[in-house]
Amino acid sequence: MTWARGREVIQRLIDDGHVERVEASTGVAHRLLRDAEAHVRLANLGLEDDPAGALQLSYDAARKASAALLAVQGLRATTRG
Repeated sequence: MTWARGREVIQRLIDDGHVERVEASTGVAHRLLRDAEAHVRLANLGLEDDPAGALQLSYDAARKASAALLAVQGLRATTRG
C-alpha cells in the first residue's frame, strides 16, 4: 500500500523500527474491532464499580482500534512502536 499524505512519516516509522510492513488483513482488522467493541461495552458496565478498570479497558479498546487501522494498511506496530 502507498500513502500519499504522511508518506515520509510512515517511512520514517518503518525505517526506525517502530512500525513494520505485514500482509494487509481485513480479517485481522475486524477481529480487533470486535474486541475493541467488547472492551467498550464492558467498560461501560463497570464504570461505577471499577473506574480504573473501565479506563484500562477503554485504553485497550483504543489501542486495538488503532491496530485495526494499521492492519488494513498492511502495517503493524512493533514492540518499539
